[in-house]
Amino acid sequence: MATTQQFNNPAHLSKHVKDAKILGDGYRYVLQAHAAKKCTPPPLNAALTPTPVTIKETTRVGMSNEIKAIYQSNNFDKITKLQTQYQKDLLPLYQFIQQNGYNAWQAVQVDKYGDSFAFMVWDEYAIIWAYCYSIGMHQTADGVRTYQAYCQSGIQSTTTGTIGTQSYVLGVPYQFQNFIDGGWILARGLTPFFNRGLDFNYRKFGLALSEGANNSYLGYKFNFYTPPEAVGATIDALVFNVIYLGMRDQMVNTKEHRTRVAFFNWDPNNYYNIVSEASENLLSAGQGDVKEIAIAMNKMTYSDYNIYVFPKFVTLNPDVVIPYSVHVYHNHVDTSIEQSQVAYKVSQIQSFQLPNPYGFSYAANLPQLGNHGQFFVNQPLDPQQVLQKAQGNFVTTPLTITNYTQNGTPITTSMVSTSQGVFGQLFDYRVHFNYNSAPSKL
Repeated sequence: MATTQQFNNPAHLSKHVKDAKILGDGYRYVLQAHAAKKCTPPPLNAALTPTPVTIKETTRVGMSNEIKAIYQSNNFDKITKLQTQYQKDLLPLYQFIQQNGYNAWQAVQVDKYGDSFAFMVWDEYAIIWAYCYSIGMHQTADGVRTYQAYCQSGIQSTTTGTIGTQSYVLGVPYQFQNFIDGGWILARGLTPFFNRGLDFNYRKFGLALSEGANNSYLGYKFNFYTPPEAVGATIDALVFNVIYLGMRDQMVNTKEHRTRVAFFNWDPNNYYNIVSEASENLLSAGQGDVKEIAIAMNKMTYSDYNIYVFPKFVTLNPDVVIPYSVHVYHNHVDTSIEQSQVAYKVSQIQSFQLPNPYGFSYAANLPQLGNHGQFFVNQPLDPQQVLQKAQGNFVTTPLTITNYTQNGTPITTSMVSTSQGVFGQLFDYRVHFNYNSAPSKL
């Protein structure tokens, strides 16, 4: 497929995007916009203060009811077929971005009025975009002003009818006067992560944003960084961009074992927060030792076309919108140690302002020899404490189990396998919020 596709073909764009007008090469368009003074230059002191970049919330995935049923059934064969199709749809675009860098992106006008712009890469089977949907300013009581560009990235696998979006808040040193700059900075910042594998450090995202912006704005300086409270969500977002909903990590050493833990929120009434994690003899993608991860997961919604979920220009109309969080690890960093484990603390939240005491804890066990296992506690506990409680109590069968939180919310957890050395060295765990499972169909 990769050898026969034509990338950024105008004939294919309308399949993905409504009211689209291709403006040409992204970099050239931004330079032309600045030369025409469509973009207001920053003040002279704009580069003096580093500015933070945060992830507004975890990834949201739109899907059909058919795809929803496959994930909820935990049917390994069907999920594997989905992942194979993601690979076919998206890998050519990932490779195209890797090979062409910033030059891969096209500027596209995405409304009838010429006010909204996105930077896109596409072919017949998939699309990737970045755009800025809002610009803000905040002033503290003592008169200090900060500026933000609210941006979104999105990836769509058209054959499977799935789409994932993420919202970013870029702190910027001056107030942008249009929606061009923020989207272009985000597109360039994400460029180094496509088809480069999971061997990255989260700090590289701020560096990539800064480098991309500074190389495109004729000497204007930006200095982005990830604040401590945003580290977990940043890693979560970047891992999704690298592997989507289950693409193979192109850089993985097949002699190494990998574990992927995916969280799905099927709850239409409650938010969740993956508060913290603890691990033993695992190396997390993005950084080796993240403890407080603070990944906010919104409620499940139905077909929801607002700018915070799916932009109006997208043609795909999903049946449900699922908050999704994915965590990938390299198992057994120290091969002299037999066990390899991870645990999470998850809180249930009625709203982002009104926390409640409910939630759960979950742990996975990945020995070098013997059976894998999982462990559940019906309340949110310190994950290190959970690992201690789990010793000798990991459940190896059945592979799919439903437990309940203290307030009666069902939590279904599922393992792909119980033993090492199978399924291509990748071990999948899935955690479903507010879902009572059918019998396992593995």
